[in-house]
Amino acid sequence: MRFAAHPSIFPVGLILLFAALLGPCETFAMQRRGLPVRSTPQGRFVQVRHVGRAYGMSLRQPEPDGPLLLSGQGRRLEFYPESRRARFDGVTVWLNVPLTRVRRHWALSEIDLFEQVEPFLHPHRFLQQQGHRTVVLDPGHGGRDTGARGSVTVEKALTLEVALAVAERLRAAGHQVRLTRTRDEYVELVDRGTRAADLGADLFVSLHFNAGANAEARGIETYVLPPPGLQSTSGASPDLTEVPGNRFQGASRVLGFTLQRHLLDATQAEDRGLKQARFVVLRNAPSAAALVELGFLSNPGEEALILSPAYREALAEGLSSGIADYLRMVKQAQLLARP
Repeated sequence: MRFAAHPSIFPVGLILLFAALLGPCETFAMQRRGLPVRSTPQGRFVQVRHVGRAYGMSLRQPEPDGPLLLSGQGRRLEFYPESRRARFDGVTVWLNVPLTRVRRHWALSEIDLFEQVEPFLHPHRFLQQQGHRTVVLDPGHGGRDTGARGSVTVEKALTLEVALAVAERLRAAGHQVRLTRTRDEYVELVDRGTRAADLGADLFVSLHFNAGANAEARGIETYVLPPPGLQSTSGASPDLTEVPGNRFQGASRVLGFTLQRHLLDATQAEDRGLKQARFVVLRNAPSAAALVELGFLSNPGEEALILSPAYREALAEGLSSGIADYLRMVKQAQLLARP
């Protein structure tokens, strides 16, 4: 797939728009946590110190211009002043709104508190209604659609090979796995969600390899669907339309983060982060869904790694471990929900 542009600044109008879209239940949940929400001309924010207090975490800023560190209960969050970049347990996460000063204190947007922090710290709340029986893998491209081209290979062949390897690992562990394609065939983007639904998907993972004009670009990135009214991480225009995939936003974010973390652990690749995009396969997904870019074929060094069977095995290990971990969390969430 094409290289995504660096995240841009979030327009003020969209912040205000999403504040209106944020439901009363979500706002009430923030209030119940004792979180004072500050309204500003740029939107609604919660000071990071109050976030730490509400979640039982300690706040430090070792250097005056350095990141703010929230830690406690085995979790660690890092927020960077005036930046959309954050790190959750060492994994890069791109926020919707830059960290902003409110009444002399650094503050996180209410949007990101509910859409990013809450699924990370309390994933079970977003997983209790999710299924855990059928995994659907979507090897990107196929047939006349080759996808990205490297010096000696094409994306469509690599995605199918990795998907088959992931399926083999998951099946060996007792999971039910289906694929949107099992051979070199062309499948329309709009049909992939339909196939996933027909296959009874409880989670959907679309696999891709990247390419970009900058030959130095490298690393792994994972995408989930943004909520209605929010723009993509690349700065693409927002869309107010509610789509099928929006029903699974919180669960998809848990899935995306889990996949990114396990892939980085397995490969030691550069971390390009958890991002948002309105890819067709995510819009039409019938379940929690994520799209993973497994590396850049346009980077000679990274392509050489990808062409190594050992590295592709590491990619398959990271994906299968991430999927298995997500399924474990779903089962655990359902146990916690029982009376």
